Amino acid sequence: MKLLASQAAASLEKARLIRDLEERQSRIRRLVDANIIGIVIWARDGRLLDANDAFLQMTQYTREDLERGLAWHDMTPPDWQTHVTGSLSELTATGVMQPRAKEYFRRDGSRVRVLIGAAAFDAQASEGVAYILDLTEREIAERKAVESEQRFRDLQAELAHANRIETVGQLSSWIAHDIRQPLVGMVASANAGFQWLSATPPNVGAAQRSLQRVEEEGHRAADILDKIRALMKKSAPVRERVDLNDLVLSTLPLLHSEARHKTINVQVDLAQATPLVSADRVQLQQVIMNMVVNAIDAMSVSGEKEKNLTIATQVDDKGGVTTSVSDTGPLLPAEEYDRFFKAFYSTKQHGLGIGLAICRNIVENYGGRIWGEPCAPHGTSVRFWLPGFTSASGAGE
Repeated sequence: MKLLASQAAASLEKARLIRDLEERQSRIRRLVDANIIGIVIWARDGRLLDANDAFLQMTQYTREDLERGLAWHDMTPPDWQTHVTGSLSELTATGVMQPRAKEYFRRDGSRVRVLIGAAAFDAQASEGVAYILDLTEREIAERKAVESEQRFRDLQAELAHANRIETVGQLSSWIAHDIRQPLVGMVASANAGFQWLSATPPNVGAAQRSLQRVEEEGHRAADILDKIRALMKKSAPVRERVDLNDLVLSTLPLLHSEARHKTINVQVDLAQATPLVSADRVQLQQVIMNMVVNAIDAMSVSGEKEKNLTIATQVDDKGGVTTSVSDTGPLLPAEEYDRFFKAFYSTKQHGLGIGLAICRNIVENYGGRIWGEPCAPHGTSVRFWLPGFTSASGAGE
């Protein structure tokens, strides 16, 4: 009875183990057949003992190819052969191969990029399982995302360039006036030089001074044209160290004539020793010109007799610089200041509404911020803050 009981218990245990093994094999088979990712049973010599449909579809091979002895070596491009040796060494040493990217030949000779991980069934790594994920769709999605981002950046650049052209168009009459002044001065100085040389006896010293004035006026006209060309130039932004005080002073000559024409008093209040900022000089000049043009336009339509425009810079205790343009135009409702920088919103009758939106994009790209606020007792102040170079990353330089 004891012997029979022992044999019966052994039979029951064997049956339980067989049932557990069958259930485990069934779970593994369901996992393999799920075709969520490619799964392959491999042998140490490189042969593929079995594979699910997901792997076969990924690589375009068939079960007949498996039966004929398809091996990893047949599928691996020459430039990836060392990967096989390294993977086998890792499997022998640790029993697993950490996931890594590689490529396989498809049946038609094309390549597929995959992410592969593997585990060995025994200590000798004589057989094991590999899990393969097709990276094609992910890489296509990543490439499309990069292309989409590039198209967005190109569109931003196009809008910024269009805004610069629009700004220069508004300034065209002022620019013509500014260039005409040195040209008139050159002609007058040249005529004076001829007269001094025609005198009896010729006054060479006075003629030389006249020619010197011709040279100075010529350089002045060239400087104005260079500033206009730089503003209109369509090029990728280049980071450099910019002195905002110097940028304000170099931008003002393009704006003074219109301010005088519209009886606007321009005042400059620049901080001492402002830190340099890391940004593209032309883009910051575009921001300042947009702010000044908006201020001049606002005062032009207002009925105020006193028209003051103040450009100021301030340094804070964090090492940042705030540049502000304040006017004495009409006082706007509080909600208007929140809408200033939204694309296609404009307080001008014929405005495009992209100028200040582009300004915000430019300033925020350099780690700064831009905002508008009312001035007491009337008028508007638009300000932008940028971190000083010492507190900025300086990336891209």
